[in-house]
Amino acid sequence: MMNIVAVAFILSSIAAASFFSSPPVPGLDHHVLREGHRLIVVEFDRQIPQPTSFAPSASEANDEPLDAASVQPNVGQAVSQTPKGKISSVFTDAKKKASQFEESTADALKSVADRVTHKAAQIEESVSDRLKSAAEELKQKASKIEESSSTALKNAAEKTKQKATQFHESAGKAAKNAAETAVAASEDVAGNISDMAAAATREIRRNLTEILQRAWELGQDVGAFVGAGAAEAARSAAAVAHLLGFATAYGTCMWVTFASNHVLASVMPRQQLGIVQSRIYPVYFRFLALAIGVGLAGHILNGKERVQGYNLMAVLAIVLLNLIWLEPKATKAMFERMKLEKEEGRGRDVADVSTEPTNTPVADALATRKEVAKGRMSELRKRLKNLNNYSSFLNVLTLMGLSWHLVHLA
Repeated sequence: MMNIVAVAFILSSIAAASFFSSPPVPGLDHHVLREGHRLIVVEFDRQIPQPTSFAPSASEANDEPLDAASVQPNVGQAVSQTPKGKISSVFTDAKKKASQFEESTADALKSVADRVTHKAAQIEESVSDRLKSAAEELKQKASKIEESSSTALKNAAEKTKQKATQFHESAGKAAKNAAETAVAASEDVAGNISDMAAAATREIRRNLTEILQRAWELGQDVGAFVGAGAAEAARSAAAVAHLLGFATAYGTCMWVTFASNHVLASVMPRQQLGIVQSRIYPVYFRFLALAIGVGLAGHILNGKERVQGYNLMAVLAIVLLNLIWLEPKATKAMFERMKLEKEEGRGRDVADVSTEPTNTPVADALATRKEVAKGRMSELRKRLKNLNNYSSFLNVLTLMGLSWHLVHLA
């Protein structure tokens, strides 16, 4: 199918491209001609620069006047000179001017250096004179400061001695007054302390009684709160256990009843199916009884409806009946049937074994034995069928009771 769709897409794209593309223009040649490389030669005419005439300076014009006869040959000579000669004459003029500039700069630098040295000598003399005068002034001021400081120190020493004597006298008087006031204050403080101690003891007793009373009230409140919290936590835990046990039991019962048995019966032979079911059903009934018991305990601890409690008790009783009585009997009957089938028909049904009529005593004995085995097999088959029907009916009743509890919870 996908290949057909892909081919259809390809063909439709080709048709759309041929329909929407522009038609070729008539008369237009679509061939592209590639031209070769072209070479372009450009010629330039060489131009010789015109010679420049060197005009004499104003000093030369004033010193030596030239006439027309003397100038004319030089002009012709300048015109007739080659470029190399012109360049050499220019270099010689530049050298002369550079030497003249160097001599003039050297003279100027010498004059500037002389002036700088003269000014430096003058500055040095003025600075030395000023330093000498400043040193003399400092010496004079230092001597004056020394004299004034010595006199000030003497005056300060005399004043400190006087103040020390005065302070000693005033300190003695103040010490006597302080001792007198301290004795009076200690007496007053002792009286006040005794009064305050008595008042503090009375206040402490009153506060202790209030603290004990409030602690007792707080303990009662805490106990009530903890009791309420513990009860609430217990109710929450019971609710969780109830829901977990019920959900586990219901899911397990639904899976085994509607999915597991049909899948195993469709993919396994009858004898292997019986062996597998004999291993699965005891574990299934134990697990189902445990989950229903947990859900019932949580329901009872929560103090919910009694009707649903009776419902869960009945479901638990049905599961225990299946586990303790029906499942062992069905497993025993199944193994007896398998053993009889193996002995008589090597895994085949006795009814399928062909019997040929013979008249010998051995054949009569075999026929009698086969008839007995056939009767025994039919009895086991009937018994196993009844036990399986009872067990299936009780399993359906278990699922119905769990569904009723599910509707109640919803």
